[in-house]
Order: sequence, then C-alpha cells, then structure tokens
Amino acid sequence: MELLNLKLLLVTAIHTILFSILIRYKYSKYFQFLSLKLLRILVYILFFLTFFLLSKFLYNYDRYTLYIINAASLTVVYIELAFHLEKYFWRDFLQNQLPFSINLLLSFVLMINAGYFTLMFILRILQAEKFY
Repeated sequence: MELLNLKLLLVTAIHTILFSILIRYKYSKYFQFLSLKLLRILVYILFFLTFFLLSKFLYNYDRYTLYIINAASLTVVYIELAFHLEKYFWRDFLQNQLPFSINLLLSFVLMINAGYFTLMFILRILQAEKFY
C-alpha cells in the first residue's frame, strides 16, 4: 500500500473513532435511527469515505489546508465532548460542590489538552517520511 494512503487511512480512522464517540455519547438521544447497528455502521463508513476522499484531495491540493481542516474538526469534536464531560461526569463526580463555570473550565482544560495531543499526533503522521 502506498505511504500516502496509509497515512490518510490512519488519520481518517482517528477522526472516525472520535466521531463515533461523539455520536454514541452526546447525540444518541437525538439520532434515534442510529440505534440500529447496521445503520450506525453505514453512517460511520460513509463518514470515513467522505473524510478520506476530502483528505486525499486536500493533501494533493494544499497540505496546510488539510492541517487546518484536521484542526477544525478536532476542535469541534473536543468542544462537544467538553460540554458532555461537564454535564455527565464532573457534576456527578464532584457532587455539584463546584460551580458550573469551574466544572466547565476543568472540562475545557482536559479536552484542549486531549485535542492538542491528538492534533500533534496527526501532524506527525502526515509529516512522516516512512513507517516502520
């Protein structure tokens, strides 16, 4: 397999996993039709193919645009996960002893760090000369 396709498949797999986590935990109430396993897998495959083709086009067109698209999609996913973390984890874990703003700040700090490390991992994958 060509190195470019392998890199883009790995990056697209990371985005698909994050997208599936977001759909499963944040939007499962809103998208009731995704309760069917086959339909959910079909949506993930469609997302994977769309993001892969977009990444392949952008990699050949302009790599910096691909980096910005990756950063933007990670930002959206991790901000949504930060809100979910504040609502369903920190409130229960800290038993509502801290105000909403501090819980939200904790969530944002954790998710910003996770997004930063994920983005750096993706950038290192895209800039790699070879895989061992």
